[in-house]
Amino acid sequence: LPASYHEGSKNPVARERVHSAATIAGIAFANAFLGVCHSMAHKLGSQFHIPHGLANALLICNVIRYNANDNPTKQTAFSQYDRPQARRRYAEIADHL
Repeated sequence: LPASYHEGSKNPVARERVHSAATIAGIAFANAFLGVCHSMAHKLGSQFHIPHGLANALLICNVIRYNANDNPTKQTAFSQYDRPQARRRYAEIADHL
């Protein structure tokens, strides 16, 4: 990244590597299903100039409260929610913490 930034068009290899890394990161984000907390944190952070981690921390309790519901009607748009068990999964996470 520093070489790509500082050398710009004089170093096309560095620029290509940054582009490739950004593309791979974008693919990972798209496949990870980061969810509503992460999405809203981006909006909150950009609107109010709040660091991304802090924005996530501010939202996570309400998002967990919303998601801790085994109501499949709000989760049917995503194939990984064919058998929602949010309460049990949140309890497992809490046990590990």
